[in-house]
Amino acid sequence: MKYLPILPILFLSISLQAQTAPAPGTASAATSAAANASAATQPSGQTAASAAEATNVSAELTKNLDTRHAQVGDEVLARTTQTATLSNGTKLPRGTKLIGKVTEVHARSKADKSAHLAFELDRAVLRHGQEVPIHAMLTSVTASSVAAGAEDDLSIPPASGGIAGGGRASGGGLLGGAGGAVGGVAGGIGHTAGNLGGAVESGASSVANETHAAGGAVANVGASGSLNHVPIANLPGVTLSSSADASSSGSLDASNRNIDLESGTKMTMNVAAGQQ
Repeated sequence: MKYLPILPILFLSISLQAQTAPAPGTASAATSAAANASAATQPSGQTAASAAEATNVSAELTKNLDTRHAQVGDEVLARTTQTATLSNGTKLPRGTKLIGKVTEVHARSKADKSAHLAFELDRAVLRHGQEVPIHAMLTSVTASSVAAGAEDDLSIPPASGGIAGGGRASGGGLLGGAGGAVGGVAGGIGHTAGNLGGAVESGASSVANETHAAGGAVANVGASGSLNHVPIANLPGVTLSSSADASSSGSLDASNRNIDLESGTKMTMNVAAGQQ
């Protein structure tokens, strides 16, 4: 009978253990909530992949774009100039048609001296007419032609009238005429050489300017993933801006002029496969 007081103590101990034990499923629920919270803080894998897996594509416009006539929604047409393969395996052969639309346009006016043009290329037409969605970000634009400077005259001008004088009976006149002809030819050759040198120097300068513009664009893309008012080769006063997460492939801005992109305008862009 002396052991009877121990029973209440035993019952009290069992009751305390029951109150401190976790309810069934509580641990699993907490673990699931923590996992969901962790997943919510992670960046979208699809967005990160689309930026990292973009493919460099060269193309050219096949339809003029002019801020004086373009309207929002107008069709934009281009074609690839080199074969490319997107990260998902989609092949874009040379000559693949790229389709898009004008997303923003503003022409220069008396009240506003600036011009603005933005467009998007969002579809590629494969063989047999199959269309696939794409997302394109412009990295450079080069106009189709350079403003012509002074014409280079590479022809040798006709010799001065010394030959005609050679018909005279006197030998001095003949020699004088020959000397005049030789001098005329030599002068023409010197003039031609000078023009050739000028042409080579002008061409080298043009190439250097284009390379500088394209190089600046590529450098900016690599550093920040976007472009901000990068000068366009052959279009003084026009700049290009673009971003991988923008709704447009790129936008162009100009001061004191309209923007006229002729058919044949060269473009490079980072292209990723779009969602079906």
